[in-house]
Amino acid sequence: MRDIARSFTAYMWVGNTTELRLLTQPLMRYGDGWTEIIDGALFAYVWTLGTDPEFVLLVECRRDAQGPAWYFAPARFSNRGVWLKRADKDVWGVYGHDEPPGKRTTQIYTTAFARSMADRRKSAAPGD
Repeated sequence: MRDIARSFTAYMWVGNTTELRLLTQPLMRYGDGWTEIIDGALFAYVWTLGTDPEFVLLVECRRDAQGPAWYFAPARFSNRGVWLKRADKDVWGVYGHDEPPGKRTTQIYTTAFARSMADRRKSAAPGD
């Protein structure tokens, strides 16, 4: 699974294209002999400024009608644009998240947006 994770390259937009670093150990490993999932792991890719995951890659081996098969599932763990390449080809990506107009924040995470959604729910009339 580590070889499969290393075959991917993750990037993040931080004013320029920045390659993320794959942590050497998976965050979690799972699987058993009783379910369709034979083996699986979550791998984290981090920015050069620390070890806070910006991107997570699930790699797992599942039983299917033809026998064991490998699958992957990407997940952004950042509000920045992130994309994934394998064999120098784009295989997945998402744009960065911006706060709604008039609710912009300089904070790294979108706490202002979360608060505005909560406020809107409290003030919404039934059926809105």
